[in-house]
Amino acid sequence: MGFKSTFLQSIAERDIEIPSHLDIYIVRGEAEPSDVNAIDFIITPAKAKVARLEAYIEELSTSEEVDESALDLIYEELEEMDPSTFEAKASSIFHGLGFSQVMMHKPTKDMSGGWRMRVALARALFFKPHLLVLNEPTNHLDLGAVVWLEAYLSTYNHILVIMSHSQDFMDSVCTHIMDLTPKKKLVYYSGNYTTYVKTKQENEVNQMKVYHKQQEEIAHIKK
Repeated sequence: MGFKSTFLQSIAERDIEIPSHLDIYIVRGEAEPSDVNAIDFIITPAKAKVARLEAYIEELSTSEEVDESALDLIYEELEEMDPSTFEAKASSIFHGLGFSQVMMHKPTKDMSGGWRMRVALARALFFKPHLLVLNEPTNHLDLGAVVWLEAYLSTYNHILVIMSHSQDFMDSVCTHIMDLTPKKKLVYYSGNYTTYVKTKQENEVNQMKVYHKQQEEIAHIKK
């Protein structure tokens, strides 16, 4: 596993300190082959999450000191999830990723690895965690699905960390770039990939100007 993939895994495993109330989701591979169809595969975990949140509301509401701010956050999260729209949302995501109505209702065991990879990606998008980690999400996708994914992720209103080799994809989706330098330092840039390349080049030119000026001053002092 390369350093960048390891870095994404570290985020997902919370090796980097991340507040516990933020849920994290990373796509680790294709959906396992089973008798469960694609729609149920992504809706079932969301229903379990709703049940957990409702149980937590019950627990908070009956405690001696009610934490109103915590309750508000959970109600807000439940409202955004909106279980009544689960089926429609799931169908919309699958449609965007190139599934027909028939395919959505096929058991995952009857799909190829590439389509099961799309099912795993659909589950992540549907789940909409506070922090979504995607490693090369455009792999296994055709052009139509890539265009849809770009549009979908460009309006994603939670935290999104992506590793990608597609400049066009990063230009459409990313608002910040993390550059891993040869010294294994992370340098942060605002803007998309094209802006990052331009800013980095300008910084390097300015650094060289400063360096040459320093060298000239050193030579002058020595003289």
